[in-house]
Amino acid sequence: MNIYYRVSPFRPDNPAVVFPDDKLFLVKFSHDSFLKAGGNNYKTTYILDSCENWNEHFSKYGKIVNIVSHDKQTSLLTAYDFALRDGEDSFFVEDDYLWRPETMKQLENALKILKVLSPYDHPAHYTEERFDKHYETKLIDGFTYRACPSNTHTFAIEKETFKNNFDLIKKYGINDHAMFSELNKFAQMFCPCYSCATHLASGCLAPNVKWLN
Repeated sequence: MNIYYRVSPFRPDNPAVVFPDDKLFLVKFSHDSFLKAGGNNYKTTYILDSCENWNEHFSKYGKIVNIVSHDKQTSLLTAYDFALRDGEDSFFVEDDYLWRPETMKQLENALKILKVLSPYDHPAHYTEERFDKHYETKLIDGFTYRACPSNTHTFAIEKETFKNNFDLIKKYGINDHAMFSELNKFAQMFCPCYSCATHLASGCLAPNVKWLN
């Protein structure tokens, strides 16, 4: 499994619950947790959009690809293109997630069965009326996973599933909900319960885990 880790110096639209005014500290905080989750055990390509001055922090952990786009979609499509070329199971990671320690191997093992997997149990799937909340569940190696109607662009996908659905995935760009809604017709995405990672945007922390002390 290869990892494609996307980094931007720009603050997210929805402020983070930690370091809301300092994206560099937020990125370092998130990346440190990613390493503790086991991310340092995988081949990782860091796609740095308009932040070449951060090369030194990431270069010790993987390959650096610098782009200057100031654009989420360009960064995401760059990651997709590298993943298609590499031809391995792929894990796409955004730079504002907090990870539970030593969970990456669990996710890698589950991906062999589930084909499309988010590490993030999105709270909206339990609270928003547009989701029916009748979710299929699976038990793998003692861990529970549930079907996701959609999720964010932090997700893993098995190599043949990615290759066979590449045009579908790429055409939606950053429109994650529409992309996963269609992809689910061919390869249903799942997420772990409890969540292995959480988006740090305000109001978006995954349930059932005390993420911040």
